[in-house]
Amino acid sequence: MTCRRSIITASTLSGVLAVAAVAQAGPTVLRDDQLRDLAVTPVLGRGYSLATNTFQSICLTDIARTKPSYNFAYHFEQIEADGTSKDTSKTSGSLGFGGGGFGITAKVKASGGKTKIEGRTYHDHYIAVTTDVEVYYSSLDESKAKIGEAPRELLTGSDIAGFFDACGMYYVRSLGRRASFVSLFDYKTETTTRDTSFEAKLEVELKGWGQQGSVAVEHESKFAEEATSKYLTIESTALGLGKDEKSSLIAYDLESFRKAIKDAFVSMQQDDTGMVTSMEVVPWVENADFQRILKLGEAKTDDKGKSISPYAQKRILNQNGEFLAEVDRVARAKLNVYYKAKQCRSQIDLDYKSADGTALRPEYADKKSVNHRSGNTIPLSELDEALSQANVDRLFEEHRQFLYGDGTASNTETGAVACVHQLLEGGISTHPYREFPACSQVEQQFGVFTGRLVDEHCMPKISP
Repeated sequence: MTCRRSIITASTLSGVLAVAAVAQAGPTVLRDDQLRDLAVTPVLGRGYSLATNTFQSICLTDIARTKPSYNFAYHFEQIEADGTSKDTSKTSGSLGFGGGGFGITAKVKASGGKTKIEGRTYHDHYIAVTTDVEVYYSSLDESKAKIGEAPRELLTGSDIAGFFDACGMYYVRSLGRRASFVSLFDYKTETTTRDTSFEAKLEVELKGWGQQGSVAVEHESKFAEEATSKYLTIESTALGLGKDEKSSLIAYDLESFRKAIKDAFVSMQQDDTGMVTSMEVVPWVENADFQRILKLGEAKTDDKGKSISPYAQKRILNQNGEFLAEVDRVARAKLNVYYKAKQCRSQIDLDYKSADGTALRPEYADKKSVNHRSGNTIPLSELDEALSQANVDRLFEEHRQFLYGDGTASNTETGAVACVHQLLEGGISTHPYREFPACSQVEQQFGVFTGRLVDEHCMPKISP
């Protein structure tokens, strides 16, 4: 490695602040809220950084999957006016369902009560019908999947840091998914009492999906008339379904509902469908193809001639890889907050302050700035004061010191650039980062981070 490579690595440092930690060996199962963020895409074979909780590039090719298993659950529940549910029946399955889930609670609370139709007063009653399919054991077949051509070239060229930058320290080996089809039935009566007889008939009709032929036409006709007299309506929500051009999920009566729920069930069983609920990630150093390329099966010697076993190399690579990822993230975060503060400062000066820049214009003097995360507000004048030129300059100086040190140490390079240089030159698979003085100093700065108001209030959003 050359010093140039070290500088490039340090200048592309990226991400958000987290506490650096020694990587845990072995697979890790994640079930946190980020998996439910629709803005990110968990994919088998995609790289992942456990330290920064971010996804990296897809670095495996020829993806083959093991055969998944499924859990199925069907629920028929009364929804009370306060949004709570009374479970009247369910089929076998381990999936749980809380009454009012997927927005049903909000719907009931908003719509429950009285409705006038043709001068007569009716009361709304709700029933939730839910079909859940949970998919698990959908795992990567590592005997067939291989590291892609581009990341393979990084490893064969001994650019291990570059590989971890692109692919993370871990890769996704298995995913658990869940899909749901939720329907809310609303019928009306002229009393506040639920019509249990009608609900029992409705349940029988719904459980007959797939068996319409056994239901007498006369019986269906009578029930349809009763449903019409009670103004029965159906609202459906599908979550995590796969695209199937032959499927129709539009339900306007019981027959179309039975067809919709059958089509939804078929769509739920596709391997790549469903909202991700769990994810297993595995360190790259435990991947056979990775070890074969780097030849981790062979012992190495450090610069003092000491033998480093393959097991020790794995541990050292885990530690150093996570540390480098964290250095990258913190440095980019410090630079990002500086640029954000600089732009925020300019917007306040141009849009809210007088021509001479000395004070807020009268129409903005008492305005509030909205916190983008919590929705709380602070006076715009407080944000203006926090973004003084001196404070903005201090944010840039904090970023510069993180990269290059404070310049006070003698006979020792300091800062992230020096740390990366020492680590890559010293041997990323033979020396833990804590052996290098510059890296120990950099690690101590991970928790030093300013610019909270910048992160929460920029760019400014003025409350009405």
